Amino acid sequence: MECETAQPITNSASSISGNYDVRSDSAASGGKFYFMQAGVNAWSQFTLPAVAEDGLYELYIRSKDNQDRGIMAFTLADGTAVGTVDFYANSNGVYQEHAIGQAALHAGEAISLRMTCTGKNSAAAGKYGVVADRFRLVRVGDLPPEPVQTLRLPLDGTTALTGTWSESSYTDSTGSGPSRYSNTAGIPPSIPGRHPPRAGTG
Repeated sequence: MECETAQPITNSASSISGNYDVRSDSAASGGKFYFMQAGVNAWSQFTLPAVAEDGLYELYIRSKDNQDRGIMAFTLADGTAVGTVDFYANSNGVYQEHAIGQAALHAGEAISLRMTCTGKNSAAAGKYGVVADRFRLVRVGDLPPEPVQTLRLPLDGTTALTGTWSESSYTDSTGSGPSRYSNTAGIPPSIPGRHPPRAGTG
């Protein structure tokens, strides 16, 4: 996904002025890049296409780095931190790809990714720029199971045990199985999924 076409919006109008624009470069992946150079707390926000499959994704950004680049923190729309990238390079401008970090993403949901300047490398010149060329997402694993909010046991399904529940496999004196439900609040603390609660153990 080209950064310059990812519908970038910025906070320049309300707080930090500077450069927030699209520029041409034959070496850029699409012949253009998105440029931000404004200062600490300046941000630009990008909208990326939804992924095709739920999962844990590694996010990458291709950028043109040199001696006056800043350090950028990346977050999702809900504030979840993805990672931080230092775009400083002791060179006169070199394109390279950086791993930003991992994020849990859901199919069909557009991805809002905010890039915020947090400072600069101690060796960097007195500017805080970034040349953002392209984003890339790679699926690296499955999402963890969603917590179960209400579990009904015993097997008649009439007894509601509220709280936040998570599922995992287990092995104990009764044998082993694919599901043990553990509660973060309330009693009983854990229940084997194939058994009703047992006195004294849950």
